[in-house]
Amino acid sequence: MTDETVQTAGIGDKMSNHENGITTGEFIDLILRHFREAEDHGGNAAGENCGAEDYSGIAAGENCGAEDHRGNAAGENCGEEDDSGNAAGNFPGADIWRRGMEKGWLEERERLEAEKPIERRTAAKIVHEFLRRECGEADEADWGAAGRLKDLYDCRTCVNHVAQVYAKGIMTELSEDVFGMREGLQTEEAVEIAERLINRKRRRLPLDAGKDGALSRSLSLEQALALARGDSGAILVDVRSREAYVKEHLDGAVNIPFSVILEDPGAVAADRTALLLLYCDGGYQSDIAANRLAEAGYMQAYSFAARK
Repeated sequence: MTDETVQTAGIGDKMSNHENGITTGEFIDLILRHFREAEDHGGNAAGENCGAEDYSGIAAGENCGAEDHRGNAAGENCGEEDDSGNAAGNFPGADIWRRGMEKGWLEERERLEAEKPIERRTAAKIVHEFLRRECGEADEADWGAAGRLKDLYDCRTCVNHVAQVYAKGIMTELSEDVFGMREGLQTEEAVEIAERLINRKRRRLPLDAGKDGALSRSLSLEQALALARGDSGAILVDVRSREAYVKEHLDGAVNIPFSVILEDPGAVAADRTALLLLYCDGGYQSDIAANRLAEAGYMQAYSFAARK
């Protein structure tokens, strides 16, 4: 075994054999098992693996990710067969669900669906949020390769998650240019995903979208405002929530939330040649929204971050 590979033989064998794929609970348990294995082999999920500065707590040692969780319902180690007190069989114990929901990478809906087969879009959400909230791994600024996925916008609440795990090379397309949002996740792929989440060297980065994607252009704040001043017909669009818009927004901006644009690009403007300048705080959601407009045929869809 090399330093780059975590020994995970047998982990997939511990899963239930579901015709429609592994369950949500089993997928979460699998991720945590891999972290424990990484720790056991000196591959702490910091540095070359998960990307956190110090990640010695979760899924390793005796507390399965909490600083003081000695009452872990899954025994001393989060994935052991001794699951006394664990209402979901060999799924993560109550403390893991609680920690995950407190940190924001798990939701109540996922706990309620722990024994149901997990869809690929849900797996993408869990992985992306785990990376962000537990590992501290930043989002990819260049996610353009995901623009080739024909079903990227089929689930408007999943776009961010799918685009990121695809751009990072953690999850790949199910078939040519199709992610397979609602398809079940199979055990073999789930194991590969867990390995890539932990170890960057095992990730399979997609080819650049290039000519295959209808991509927008990102601008600096100064460039965007200069364009707006030079075109009286320019439309400045704040894609944040209504609450954020009411609190503060750029002069002259209209509020069309991110979710609305993903569902109905035509809500922005009837003229597909109009200059559209979309923004949010960091520029990430506005970038996705601008790409959605470009895909819908808008010729001048630009994105920028309102905060430097």
